[in-house]
Amino acid sequence: MKPESSNPNPEVAPVPIIQAGFWLRLFANLIDVSVVYIFLVIIVQQFNISLLSPFIQARSDVFSLLLFMLLDLLIPIFVLGLIFFIAFELIPLQATPGKFILGIYVTKSEG
Repeated sequence: MKPESSNPNPEVAPVPIIQAGFWLRLFANLIDVSVVYIFLVIIVQQFNISLLSPFIQARSDVFSLLLFMLLDLLIPIFVLGLIFFIAFELIPLQATPGKFILGIYVTKSEG
């Protein structure tokens, strides 16, 4: 009698799951954030997009101006980054560009 296997496909050997370490994940994240930032800068420069420009023009003090300029970048970076990370991890590649370059893949806990 053969012992039962938990592997649904007995012809394929299960691949062990090894978690990536902190530094590897950090470098992958830095690559991903750089890609998102470069893409955002190209979009903003190409189309001259500014979400808060009416508020920036109404401000006269430097601190408020810098705060609004920072928010003008943070909002699109957050939205684009959210779409970027979710979309790349859902496609069959199972990795963002940074993770793919460093050989990290997103998997389920079962593999």
